[in-house]
Amino acid sequence: MSYDTANGALAMAVALRVFAPDVRTLARWLLGVGVRVGIDAVARRGGGRA
Repeated sequence: MSYDTANGALAMAVALRVFAPDVRTLARWLLGVGVRVGIDAVARRGGGRA
């Protein structure tokens, strides 16, 4: 393993550790938006159960 490969792997590990919370927050936000859009579509269609 060369120094370039080791440095690249280390940089990738650091980047994943640094940006993981932001990616997790973005994914949760996108899932929340999807749920709200889905609920709105079901409510407009009238397919919800009482």
